[in-house]
Amino acid sequence: CKYMGTVIGTSSFGLSENQKIEYAFNEVRNKAALLGANTVLIVSTDSMFKGTAVRGKAYDCPEENKNIPIGPHLIFSPGDSQ
Repeated sequence: CKYMGTVIGTSSFGLSENQKIEYAFNEVRNKAALLGANTVLIVSTDSMFKGTAVRGKAYDCPEENKNIPIGPHLIFSPGDSQ
C-alpha cells in the first residue's frame, strides 16, 4: 500500500453520540477519497463533550487487498478503542 496522508474527521456539537462517531468516520472516508486512498487505518478516536475526532492514515492499496468493494474502508489499529 502507498501512504497518501493523514486524515482527520470531526463531528459537531448537538448530535447523539452515535451520530457524532458516524459523522466523523464519514468525514475521514471522504477526505481519504479526495487523496485517492481506498483504505484508512484509524489511529485514534477522541470523544469530547463538544464532539468527536477521528484520526487516520490514508493508503492506496492494490485492488486484490481490498475487502470491501466500496471504499475507502476503515481498518482499526490494534491500540484503538473502537
